[in-house]
Amino acid sequence: LNVLLPNSHDGWWIYKYYPPSVAAAETTWSARSRLLEELLLIADADIICLQECCAASFESDFSFLQRAGYAASLLGKGRMRPATLWKTSRFALCDAAGAPAPPPPETPPHETTTDAEGPAAAGHDGGGAADAEECEWAALPATRGAAVTQGDRTLITTLHLLGEDGSPRGTPPLFVVNCHLTAGQEARRRLSQVHDALDRVRKQRAKA
Repeated sequence: LNVLLPNSHDGWWIYKYYPPSVAAAETTWSARSRLLEELLLIADADIICLQECCAASFESDFSFLQRAGYAASLLGKGRMRPATLWKTSRFALCDAAGAPAPPPPETPPHETTTDAEGPAAAGHDGGGAADAEECEWAALPATRGAAVTQGDRTLITTLHLLGEDGSPRGTPPLFVVNCHLTAGQEARRRLSQVHDALDRVRKQRAKA
């Protein structure tokens, strides 16, 4: 799915992913968002992990997933961010011990500044159909204690499985690690990203 992301406010380089035979209109976010929506809704997954998401328009660009019954968490910094989504009919946020997480803040803050990868593109190619709608859905920032934490381009979301009546089933918590591995000659950093995320999970669980 990386050829369909990032979403609308970024991704000037997307044209490089397509051969010259593909019309320019098919590389815009308007076209890519329709394909992404179709693919994700057909998959009907309980948990979705996305990467290279632009925070500035995340809620509106992916509001179709909110309408389909998903909640979301989003890395709290950086230009291209991992985002984790889950069906609220199947899972709910919890801490490392499995206790329900507190209610989310009314307006989660999203940083729109850039990271070391460079400045965000200022242009907008029109976005998806949801851009015109007032979107009340908000992705949870990675600042919610043990429920949603972050590392080096790594988002950890802790969930518990719900029964048919909507109450926790009493199973151990599920730690969803969504890691955007560093590209290029960065083998040590990639290893560190994975190791540190798993070690964070281990420590959280040990303290629970």
